[in-house]
Amino acid sequence: MRFSAIKKRLGDLLVDVGIITSAQLKQALDAQKRSGGKLGTILSQMGLINEEVMLAFLGKQCGVSYVSLAEYGEIPSDVIRTLPESVVRHQNLIPISKEGNVVTVAMADPFNVFAIDDIKMITGYDVQVVIASESEIKSAIEKYFSLKGNRDGAVMDTPDVLKNAPAGKEAAILEKTVLSPLLSDAFRSGASRVFFEPQESFMSVRSRIDGYMKEQARLSPGLAAKVSDYFCAAGKERGETSLSCDFETQIEINDRETALSVNAVDTLFGESFSLRAAGRPTEPQELNNLGFEPETFSIFKKNIEASGGLILITGPAGSGKSLTMYSTMKALNYPDRKILSFEERIEYAVAGVTQVCLGGKPAPDLNGLKKIIENHVPDMIFIEDIMEGDKAAFAVDSALTGRTVFASMNANNCVEVIRKLFHKGIPPSLLAPCLVMISSQKLMRVICGACKETYELPAASLKPLGYDPRDANETDVKLRKSPGCPKCNNTGYAGRTAVFEILEPDEKMKNVIADNAPEAMLREQQTHKMFLTISEAALRKVIAGTSSVEEFLRLTKLN
Repeated sequence: MRFSAIKKRLGDLLVDVGIITSAQLKQALDAQKRSGGKLGTILSQMGLINEEVMLAFLGKQCGVSYVSLAEYGEIPSDVIRTLPESVVRHQNLIPISKEGNVVTVAMADPFNVFAIDDIKMITGYDVQVVIASESEIKSAIEKYFSLKGNRDGAVMDTPDVLKNAPAGKEAAILEKTVLSPLLSDAFRSGASRVFFEPQESFMSVRSRIDGYMKEQARLSPGLAAKVSDYFCAAGKERGETSLSCDFETQIEINDRETALSVNAVDTLFGESFSLRAAGRPTEPQELNNLGFEPETFSIFKKNIEASGGLILITGPAGSGKSLTMYSTMKALNYPDRKILSFEERIEYAVAGVTQVCLGGKPAPDLNGLKKIIENHVPDMIFIEDIMEGDKAAFAVDSALTGRTVFASMNANNCVEVIRKLFHKGIPPSLLAPCLVMISSQKLMRVICGACKETYELPAASLKPLGYDPRDANETDVKLRKSPGCPKCNNTGYAGRTAVFEILEPDEKMKNVIADNAPEAMLREQQTHKMFLTISEAALRKVIAGTSSVEEFLRLTKLN
């Protein structure tokens, strides 16, 4: 039987036949508004209906058959290839048979008419729907499409509809069948960037989510060539001789035009593309939402109000320094102050601040930067990545004139910051008197709230990590862990928070810096002046249930 759209919604149908009451439907709909998810899943979680009853009811109402995929047998490979893998995963369905111009698709939600319309438009086939359990569909998808994280993983081939695309329609069909579903899944999962990376026998599609890389798909050489041609046509001609180039393009994702910022670079096996969603810069977070512990936050707030001097925001690459800089800028942005910032790429717009974008332009030398300062006369200056060009010397010179200068740089700890500036050519006798504070940070993953579980460990077992119980009689400590669930992509984590340590040099330490003392002496002084180390701050996050012991161990190995 061919599928036809159902006019009534699932909840209304269940009420009509008396399976649930109107009050229960309202309760389930309220829960759906709060947490999202499918209504049938929510009703099942509430104990109002089980999966077997749901499937039988849907089959009867829709006039379609129920199929147990576990008993169905092997699905032929030519049937599997009728739909692009990206559509199968995105819509959570799977083709199980094909006869003539009709493809039979197993779905858990036959009310998803948008998926049916997409399949019809993408393939040109008529669609017949059968109902199967969501768990069996997911198992079938993993069986026939799973990459399994190894080089023998399944490769996504060019969809038939793309192979036979009419002239002039190939780019639009490629967007709809391949690129849009892949990017939609990636950005919905919280990806900051998506990478299309050519390898010897396939193109890998990977996303960076909460700082970690995850492979989404592998594209066949033929499909990879079409993807490469698509992006090259959008911004880079093959005849161009530059190694790397940046451009922007538009693509429809979830029925909405989305601007993408793309970097293309020539590699051994072809052009590799790095994509991020490019939107208008938005407001940065408030300082107190970044992850500071109370005493560290108090010291940080006191020092950023200093009247003159150099404040360094440091940490390894990808540790959230830019966000800390922007949040500090926002906190200090009073109407009676003139703030000037120099940024490689403007990620957030801060109303009232004069933001200068240096990216993509020849960087001004030391004299050029000084001329800008002379003409704009700022009270405070923010400088991104002072280890590039003359920016370190400019930051120190500006701080010595009585201005407050905030500067970011890559470094693993506070002592490394000082040594790096020495190696950059900054005289110790000039750095010491202007240095107000060094803030160092790292990012720590946050446990997924949807699958968080509580367990207990003996307090003594945490002492090697630095745990010092306030109560001498404490025997066990309650901690949190997450096994992983669909909401966190089975990683156990959702989002990140920063952990900080602050170095506030006193006169004794400034003298040690001015004397260009050896690193061992700097570390000794650091120990005396450090209020709360990154390890101690991270352990607090673990005890508070924000993060896990495993994440603490990962982070402290980086110290």
